[in-house]
Amino acid sequence: MSYRPLGKTGIMVSAVGFGTSQLRVVPEQDAIDTLLQGFDLGVNLVHVAPDYEGAEKLVACAIRESPVGSQVLVCTQGYDTHGNSRGRVQHFERLFEESCRTFDRECIDLYGIACIDDRENFDENVWRAGGMVEFLARKKQEGRIRATFCTTHGSPDFIRKLLLADVFDALMLAFNPLGFHLLSVHPPRPRQPENLHVTAKEIFPLAAERGVGLMIMKPFAGGLLTGGGAFPIRDLIPADGDSPDAADILRSILRHKEISCVVPGTASVWEATQNAMAGHSPQQFQDGSEKVERRVFALQSALCSRCGACEDLCSQKLPVSWLFRAAYVSMHPGAAYENWDEAEYFSLHPGRVFHVLSMPRGDMRMSLRAGYPGESDAIARHDAWPERRGPGARHECNNAKSEGKHGRRTHAGCGSAAGNDRWSAGCCAVVGRECGT
Repeated sequence: MSYRPLGKTGIMVSAVGFGTSQLRVVPEQDAIDTLLQGFDLGVNLVHVAPDYEGAEKLVACAIRESPVGSQVLVCTQGYDTHGNSRGRVQHFERLFEESCRTFDRECIDLYGIACIDDRENFDENVWRAGGMVEFLARKKQEGRIRATFCTTHGSPDFIRKLLLADVFDALMLAFNPLGFHLLSVHPPRPRQPENLHVTAKEIFPLAAERGVGLMIMKPFAGGLLTGGGAFPIRDLIPADGDSPDAADILRSILRHKEISCVVPGTASVWEATQNAMAGHSPQQFQDGSEKVERRVFALQSALCSRCGACEDLCSQKLPVSWLFRAAYVSMHPGAAYENWDEAEYFSLHPGRVFHVLSMPRGDMRMSLRAGYPGESDAIARHDAWPERRGPGARHECNNAKSEGKHGRRTHAGCGSAAGNDRWSAGCCAVVGRECGT
């Protein structure tokens, strides 16, 4: 395993760490075996969180069982109570102490703020007196935290402000060759979306200049770039025999020397082996960069990036990018728990019939940025969905591919209700051509 410095902390981290959010939905022994395999292959950083529903206890158990457990760096995080904008962050403090007890450690290697942009938007006390940043600084001074960090899905400008604030030893942010990921969103104004390409171009060098470590999440784009062993993605864009594997993608990211480590979600022994080996000496492996480039090109021309350029174009004012997001999340069995009820497809959709965009296709393409997937991806998602429904929930669509009132092809959504089927959320993220029915 290769090891890299985490900024200027003096801590050396394995080039590949493990994310653990999916460990909550695999058998306990499988989860522990996955972690042990990674430790055996040199992985020394594990990212976990108290809201990963028991993952902290699984990691603690694996650390106790591993002969190299004492060398594993625990990277965990917390959050506070919504609306507590000025008070003492008691919930955040309690989560820290609970993590110390879970791992039986007086000092946590890396402790941070979970998705700091959300903490601000939920009006939690991040920066004020008695807030989370102040708490982290105090615990670090007391010797109970070795290094501080935060995770973020913020825009490049937001991340730049975090770096210039000079309060974190490391940042964890999303990056992958695709430029977006399964959970990408078009946030409400005035929030700005992630821009992974600009982040790499502008933020990576700034982080290196300021001595801040970079830990990378979403390296596989949430499963869009390559299917996992534990939770194979449900037929988004079929991969051909020459598609990149996990190690190809991770190595392509690790070519950015400013990056301290990449932290892919890992939920099986097979995934642990694939991911960990990407951090081993690169000369042992063939260069898979061309495979990665081909896969990225195929996906960028076929999937919705959720850039939001079409949000104002729908004749029915539907949140088009959020509908695509719901469809993609529901096609990925390992990520369905990442959606909240209000963002499920049939919550976003106002009725039983899907209304289409009412503007000429040519104008639509001119209005949207290059790479917009158009209707083909939406129709594919819709047509594939009936087979994905749960047992006994047969789904019939009588409207699909119908003729519009002007004789032009439309793709009205089916009227199937969600019922109790948790997978029904991604049915009809559909964009039509011209007829605004």
